[in-house]
Amino acid sequence: KIAVAAGVLGSYGYTINAESTDEAIVKDCTNITAVEAYRGGVAGVVGYIRNGVIDGCTYLNGRSDSQNNTYAGGIVCIADDTIIRGCKATADLVSKPVGSLYNRCGGIAAWTRGATTVENCQFFGNLKYTASVKDDFCGGIVALAEDEECVVKDCSYGGTVNGVTISENNCAEHAVGAGSMGNYPVIATVSNISYWNGK
Repeated sequence: KIAVAAGVLGSYGYTINAESTDEAIVKDCTNITAVEAYRGGVAGVVGYIRNGVIDGCTYLNGRSDSQNNTYAGGIVCIADDTIIRGCKATADLVSKPVGSLYNRCGGIAAWTRGATTVENCQFFGNLKYTASVKDDFCGGIVALAEDEECVVKDCSYGGTVNGVTISENNCAEHAVGAGSMGNYPVIATVSNISYWNGK
């Protein structure tokens, strides 16, 4: 279990039965304020969502640098079996470990699971995590795409990813995070990633 904080929707679907067809739609929302949390996860728009759609949402000039933000995402912290499309974030995000938890810091999403798709999204800003003893994840679009069913496509981003300046030459490499200790290679389908200068 993890506590989450976000600018629009804190959590939807955490207790939904796996067979449920209930769906949340978060559409055309904009957040222009910093989001902070004492501990757990933080995101510009949605904290946790399952069986949902996040469509056309924006997080502008965002910031999250509070203590104990283990997971940080520009649009969403954790997404299960969700479509994230046409979203944009400009933000500086930092994830910091709490106890034995991993760091996950992503420009659009910190952590995607199941059949989650991130498409036609843009991010610009600075992403980083503070070192922990675990495998840490940092990605310009998604920090950790946990399952083979996850898809990241037609997205663009720029800025820095854990100290690496992003360019046209390396944007594909850093779009989705791989574990810092090499134990978690990227297994999601990642395609058509390009550089964006934030303008």
